[in-house]
Amino acid sequence: MDVIEHLFDPLELLAEIRRILKDDGYALIGIPQHFDIIQRVRMLFGSGIVTAEHLSYSKDYRSWNYVHIRLFKLDEAHELTQRAGFLVEEEILLPVTLHPFSKPIRAGLKLISNRFSRRVLPSLFAAGVRMRIRKQTDRVINPSVTGRPA
Repeated sequence: MDVIEHLFDPLELLAEIRRILKDDGYALIGIPQHFDIIQRVRMLFGSGIVTAEHLSYSKDYRSWNYVHIRLFKLDEAHELTQRAGFLVEEEILLPVTLHPFSKPIRAGLKLISNRFSRRVLPSLFAAGVRMRIRKQTDRVINPSVTGRPA
């Protein structure tokens, strides 16, 4: 499921997934990280959050109509799943996107953005995470607790 970043209340969706899952069930989710090293450099130089990759889906993307309404850091993705009553059983840290750069820059980025650096500094070198999450059966979750203020 790659929709969490498109929702106003992702915790509500995860709570519903938890509710309908069997006790031994699991869910697969993907959450992009919007603050990897590439995005930080883009923002530092005034390029904003819309990339060439996004424009390949629609030439009309701008920062004000960007489809991701929730921007996550990796630790926030983990907090979200934990708060919804899940344990992360397995995760894959995704590599940063290198295609908009020239070949020499891509080669340099490949040297520093590898599996090792994604493990050591995931907040810089991972573009997102794919997680297999399993329902915590020993935990009672209050279904009225969502991301919305009371």
